[in-house]
Amino acid sequence: MMNNIVKKTTNKKFLIVSSCVMALVFVLGILFTCLFAFNYAPTVDDRKTVTVSVDDYFFNTNLDKVKEVCEDAFGEKFYYAYEGEMSGDSELVYVFDKEVNVADIETAVRTAVQEQMKAGGKLENATQISVTSSLESSEPEIPFAYGYRAVIAVALFALLAFLYVAIRFKLNMGVLTAINLLVSAIVATSLLLVTRIRITGSTFYAIAVSVLVTAVFTVLTLAKLRTALKEETAKDENAEELISSCVATKEITITASAMAVALVVVGAIATSITRLFAFTSLLCLVVSTFVSLFFMPALYLPIFNAWRKKQSENKSGYVGAKKGFLKKNEEKSTPATAEEMAE
Repeated sequence: MMNNIVKKTTNKKFLIVSSCVMALVFVLGILFTCLFAFNYAPTVDDRKTVTVSVDDYFFNTNLDKVKEVCEDAFGEKFYYAYEGEMSGDSELVYVFDKEVNVADIETAVRTAVQEQMKAGGKLENATQISVTSSLESSEPEIPFAYGYRAVIAVALFALLAFLYVAIRFKLNMGVLTAINLLVSAIVATSLLLVTRIRITGSTFYAIAVSVLVTAVFTVLTLAKLRTALKEETAKDENAEELISSCVATKEITITASAMAVALVVVGAIATSITRLFAFTSLLCLVVSTFVSLFFMPALYLPIFNAWRKKQSENKSGYVGAKKGFLKKNEEKSTPATAEEMAE
């Protein structure tokens, strides 16, 4: 079934349409970024916090009660909470969006804590509990070095892949591989920007892994294509049918499906930050699979036809020159031979 779909998309029309769609995604990614800036995750953006300081003994023995009282006191949904154990007083820190009015939350939590510290309350045995709020400013963006290092890494990997495939297979296949990897990286990044998925430092790793996956999928197909081209019947076979029949649909589908299931499972049982990385990786995997299964065969079709035409012209030109050269030599040598014999 997948082979039939690939066969229908291995043509000039699909190449033009898919290229236009990906170009549109790229333009929208740039436009959205210029209008709305990057959508950073809360861990790399400004945030407001409410800190509950508790004496060390009560913190270690009754932390659940402290959490219950605090979380019942405010109605705002917090991003996450973390604990900090220190000598003396330990801390329970709730992190909110920078737009939330934490002053009201601080007042509500302080009132609830004071009420529960009275006789008969859940926190009556606590020696000291205090509540404060603050705005924690982070760098407004991920360091620029992350971006240009990622670009350099992808470009270098594309160059190495080009050299490897060009040497082991064919030059035109090396060009195809390099284009595939760059397209995969650009489209994956653009799609993340368009969908406004939160960006963290791990986003760059997800894109890098997707480029590696694209390289593996591409080589699987090119290996089958190289084997098919060695057959005697390959030179007479239709280019579209030859390329589409060599796409490693089974290997790509199975591998991509297994990776997708693994990412879904990880996202389902992991923390919010890991879940974000899993979702980002899943989106990048979809791009890699699309590029490898559908875009690559359509892109290789004009490259392959140009290579086949060039091979045909070189072969016919070489044979014609050889015959003409021999014929002229025969014409020039015949009179001379006759004269020598007459003498």
